[in-house]
Amino acid sequence: MKFSLDSFYRFCNSLRVDTKEYGIVPLGKRLYTAQKTVVNRIGKGLEDGVHSFVVLKGRQMGISTLSLAFDLYWAFKYPGTQGSLVTNDDGNKEMFRNTLKMYQKGLPNQWKIPTTTDNRYELGFKNRSRFIYQVAGERKNSSLGKGKALNFLHATEVSAWGDEEALASLQSALAEKHPLRLYLYESTAQGFNMFYDMWETAKRSVAQDAIFVGWWLKEDYTVREDSPIYKVYGYKGLSEYEKKAARVIQKMYGYTLNQGQLAWYRWKLNDEIKDENLMKQNFPMHEEEAFILSGSNFFSTDLLTDLHKSVMKLKYTGFNFVFRDRFEDCDVKEAHPRHASLRIWEFPKRGGVYVLGADPAYGASENNDRSCIQVFRCYADKLEQVAEFCSPLCDTYQFAYICAYLSGAYGPAHGSLSMLNLEINGPGQAVKQELNNMKRNISDAGGATGEMRDFIGSVRSYLYRRVDSVGKSFALDWKTNIDSKERMMNALNDALARQLLVLKSVDMVEEMRTVIRENGSITHAGHTHDDRVIAAALAAVAYSDYMRTEAAKARQFYEEQKVRENPQAAFERVNDIGGQLVRGFLRNVGIQ
Repeated sequence: MKFSLDSFYRFCNSLRVDTKEYGIVPLGKRLYTAQKTVVNRIGKGLEDGVHSFVVLKGRQMGISTLSLAFDLYWAFKYPGTQGSLVTNDDGNKEMFRNTLKMYQKGLPNQWKIPTTTDNRYELGFKNRSRFIYQVAGERKNSSLGKGKALNFLHATEVSAWGDEEALASLQSALAEKHPLRLYLYESTAQGFNMFYDMWETAKRSVAQDAIFVGWWLKEDYTVREDSPIYKVYGYKGLSEYEKKAARVIQKMYGYTLNQGQLAWYRWKLNDEIKDENLMKQNFPMHEEEAFILSGSNFFSTDLLTDLHKSVMKLKYTGFNFVFRDRFEDCDVKEAHPRHASLRIWEFPKRGGVYVLGADPAYGASENNDRSCIQVFRCYADKLEQVAEFCSPLCDTYQFAYICAYLSGAYGPAHGSLSMLNLEINGPGQAVKQELNNMKRNISDAGGATGEMRDFIGSVRSYLYRRVDSVGKSFALDWKTNIDSKERMMNALNDALARQLLVLKSVDMVEEMRTVIRENGSITHAGHTHDDRVIAAALAAVAYSDYMRTEAAKARQFYEEQKVRENPQAAFERVNDIGGQLVRGFLRNVGIQ
């Protein structure tokens, strides 16, 4: 849709806002770069056919004030707007109502439209536009959107909403095709919650725009060279954290921090907030640190931030399973990567050593946890993710089939060694029983029609071997309790910290960012999932206990093996991490 930035800015010039620093002034005369950035992104988005915007902001950036200007502008500019202003609590609702009243009171006649309704629940205008005031609250409020048909929404501090059903109910009331629809969600992060999910969805969506508003876009967040603060905190040298943050900001947003801003940040951290993680929550340098949890993250946020960047552009081949009554009649079909439950970054290599971690869920349901399998290739010096299965729509017998298939594929079928570490708590017992049933029921593939026809021998080889057997593939049962969970999660964390872990899955890295230590136990924050992480931890502890030794016996070393399998690619990597090792190996084998 066409959106006139000039018209909106003129409207903002007509609004009066009560500022902390300057008193009551025209909004348009005091717009910060942060606010203009949001306006311009919304304007461009609307021009490109985007109608939904998710804004991740720091504290006191003026975004709520700006969004209220959008509320009135839309109601006045487009008669018949049916909107809703949804706050997290009653206090914010009343504060926003008062701001809207002040906006209306100061408007010149050319913009004024008489009100027909003005109370705690609704603001209506003579041009048939209206806004419903609603409070999401911290408890269940699934009626939030019921009975309403909305083409405008302003949702604020979504991270403080306490009920996913409330958000789902509200979104179900939103028009999908109205040409003038506009939906604004703005919030600070406050850890991993439904707003985190909303943000991650918006980043991947073609129908939404995710807008990050860094504190460095607000002109007030700097100090002058002649100020006492600058004399203490304006020193030129940068800490390692500041250097890294400055590089990320420059790369992601094309913005360069100046010395006055750095001085303000140091002062704010050391004199006022006095907690690094709390500072990152309230004034994040970039979007990847905004959702950090104060003092509770289990995995290193810095390492995960780096990993997230490195895996974002990695490609994989997607597959889905076609299930039938008999294992041998099932099939595996290539699928669009976005809709695939099985992602493969590296297909099985002959002579490889592999470990699989399997975390089953209770039955097939969109509302359940996900059943997950992580497949890693084992080296004496690395643990490399090569495949991942994850789906909420998987029955226990189907999960058993997938365990058997992947263990066979990354094992006997390609002359490799594989180990499955299956979590046998709860639904894991049913999966284990189904695997035992498969031993008895699997046929010679007579009449089989799927991919399994020529695969039965490999799967049978896996099924009949245990951890204490001599052979190509085997399985391990893992029962999780407080102590064993601590051990397997620490195995994964140790692999990450020692840079043994080579991850490929963006979703895996994002889940790791939500794992916290709370009251002495390791869990996941808020509404997030940790199924991928648990499966990876099962693989990591099996690697540490068994498969790292097997990889060493097979003389499987990461860089050397990559050179053997793809000498040209390895040659091109000589300037990467581990380049000296690669160069030496290339010389030894006569390639360089």
